[in-house]
Amino acid sequence: MRALVIGEGRHDVGSRDPDASEGRDGAPGWSQAILELLRDTAIPLTRTHVPFARMLPLPSNSRKFQPYPKGPAFNALRAKVYADLNKVDFDILIFITDADTPDNREWHDVYAAIEEAMTRVGSPMPHVVCVPKSMSESWLLADSEAWRRAGLEDLGQLPKDPEECWGDDHRPDTSDRPKHLFNRLGKQAHDLCGSGTERRYRIAATSDPRMLLEKCPLSFRAFWKRLHDVGIAIPPPDDPMRRR
Repeated sequence: MRALVIGEGRHDVGSRDPDASEGRDGAPGWSQAILELLRDTAIPLTRTHVPFARMLPLPSNSRKFQPYPKGPAFNALRAKVYADLNKVDFDILIFITDADTPDNREWHDVYAAIEEAMTRVGSPMPHVVCVPKSMSESWLLADSEAWRRAGLEDLGQLPKDPEECWGDDHRPDTSDRPKHLFNRLGKQAHDLCGSGTERRYRIAATSDPRMLLEKCPLSFRAFWKRLHDVGIAIPPPDDPMRRR
């Protein structure tokens, strides 16, 4: 199976393609690590990772989709059109964007708007929507054991409910906004080195998906279940298919 993975930026999809490399200029993103943890190893899977900035502008015939949706749904529309234009090279699209909200209802609204935007394209290519609530760093703050191995001594700083974390974007030194909290804890973890992208990959790669499922039950479960539904991932622990 050939997957096209489109995400917001280098923290999500890495600064290099394909999946892994050492060094600041070749750091994979956290999504590479999570996909590797969840994927069914019996299914051959190749992945091409593309940030939003590398997507081509919508072609002229995309006017039929006007009025264009707003926010993440617009990028989802762009991603689906981009995937459809490259359907000879790919079998499935995985689209990654933050919800940018800790509110359950707002998360559902963002998710539904993305799904609707992709459906409007009318492409037969299946897709998987990945929308961490409230940000991708919420998932990366879920497993205290991963942080212990990274050298964080005060594990009590980790949030009990990472999906509920939020705060002022303009106060990086004190805010509980997930990306700010991740960055502060990353500096305290004495075995967690490298760029922000490398740190995110390291935490993701050493996290236990079952812990992410427990601590981020809404958005991580939706992602894992959808990956399984399209045949990429092993079933989640409580999925009836696992017990057959």
